[in-house]
Amino acid sequence: MKTKIAFDVELMRPACVLVAAGYGADSSVPSLFPTDSWLLHPTDDMAVFEITDDQLEILVARVEQSMENENV
Repeated sequence: MKTKIAFDVELMRPACVLVAAGYGADSSVPSLFPTDSWLLHPTDDMAVFEITDDQLEILVARVEQSMENENV
């Protein structure tokens, strides 16, 4: 199955629920990510991407890893 996600590829962060909805993305997707990773406003590098469930699972893991590396 495919879903749409609003995501900033430079910051490696998803849009929050409201921003995602504003972009026409699936507003339930942000809940799969840690809430402290959410972007609360649109960014220059934010776009909507259509991804599969498998890709989404990998993306969540990469965001979590990115956040861990920032906190080291």
